[in-house]
Amino acid sequence: MNRKLLIPCMLIVLSLLFISSNAKIGIIVNKDLYPSIKNSIDQYIADLEKVEGKKAWLDKDNFSDRSRTSALKNALKERYQNDDLEGAVLIGDLPIPIYYFNDKFQGKTKREKFACDLYYMDLDGTWKDSANLLVRHTGERKAEIWVSRITASVLEDYGRFGTEIDIVNKYFARLHKRMYGLDPQPRKYVIAGQKWEWRNLESENIGDLGYNETNRETFSSTSHTSSSDKACGAKWLKAIKEGREYGFVYSHSSPTSHSIGVTLRTLRDNDIKCRFFNCYACSNADYERANMAGAYALTDEGLVSVGSSKTGSMIPGSFRYYNRPLGADTSFGNSYKEWFNDRGIREGSSRVSYIYWHYGMTLQGVGSLFLKPYDAVSIDPVILKKATTPCNLRIVKSQLKYNLPNSSSKKSYVNISLYTTKGILVKTLVNEVQREGAHTISLQGAGTPLPAGVYLCKLTVGNQHESVKFVFR
Repeated sequence: MNRKLLIPCMLIVLSLLFISSNAKIGIIVNKDLYPSIKNSIDQYIADLEKVEGKKAWLDKDNFSDRSRTSALKNALKERYQNDDLEGAVLIGDLPIPIYYFNDKFQGKTKREKFACDLYYMDLDGTWKDSANLLVRHTGERKAEIWVSRITASVLEDYGRFGTEIDIVNKYFARLHKRMYGLDPQPRKYVIAGQKWEWRNLESENIGDLGYNETNRETFSSTSHTSSSDKACGAKWLKAIKEGREYGFVYSHSSPTSHSIGVTLRTLRDNDIKCRFFNCYACSNADYERANMAGAYALTDEGLVSVGSSKTGSMIPGSFRYYNRPLGADTSFGNSYKEWFNDRGIREGSSRVSYIYWHYGMTLQGVGSLFLKPYDAVSIDPVILKKATTPCNLRIVKSQLKYNLPNSSSKKSYVNISLYTTKGILVKTLVNEVQREGAHTISLQGAGTPLPAGVYLCKLTVGNQHESVKFVFR
């Protein structure tokens, strides 16, 4: 299924009409991380071409967290000027532009340092820096491209989430499933927050995303009390544990908590089954450290979250400039970019209020993704072609057996998936790093019961794979 960015909706800003269907998606990966996630990146590139009809620009050799922000920006600018770049996904620890806000706002002097990805999105504006900090943004300030991030290393210390490699590879396995129309999550929307503080945010976020009263629910804290806040937070957590496609949360927050009683440790201890999030929550998307928005997007079953690395967010009155295009079949990345250009850089009640409120906005996950469900896509049978590997993949009495060969690290990244004979993905059994040696998986006990039928089982280790056809009764 090829998605079209040229959509018949007068609500979408005219600049979207100039996005070429041949525009490329940039993928910039930390060069030290890349070897461990190569298969996932290869799959994403293939999915972009088959599902979206888009080519990718991959840079896997030139950048790490030790690189200069200016070097990364120059690479983006060159691709935009010469290769029709639409947006870029930054994967792993990569250089972070830091903005230093030091000015008066609403009569008070405010000083903050925060991550500012708009620096990578606006390619022709004037950014003044001092002592490696961005201190002023002038000239043509509109974003030319969108930028999103997958920064998983900051979540490693929270145990159950796994290592950075685990988190990234599992993320791309979920993404592949979504893009191929194999995501079973029903279209349900949940809104929860402190209505006693922001009375209009609930109504402002209803109506533009394609949900209605039959698949939407709202939970509100209506009094400035701990009991009311926690009751609202408990309902929010219950909903996203049960399974929702989209969640909007609005609450006083820190990078690792909402004041409605949900914290990063809460997310660590519960399986979150929700794909997309908008977090009106101060500092909640601060990807320089472990953060709630990152956990929402990158762990369990998440895919995309938008929020701020600092005080502020999309601010009341501006959400529809993000929701309207998103609900009208525009990608998360382009909806985010258009929000920035319509409202994120707009002058407010003082000369610099747009910087104070909006310059910390960041998109976590892949911006190329769309909100609307994807049509089912057949997987090319050629990927199931048997190759010669020493894993000895076999089925013995409803058990899947295989051997992982010796490697220098004594560990290998393994993906094992089941397909129909037509190449349609049925389920993924393994998607993680495993130690060398013999392994066994019970097909009868691998989560959801496997219906009787004929299947192809594909095992991928590194750059090699092998497959076996079997009948399950």
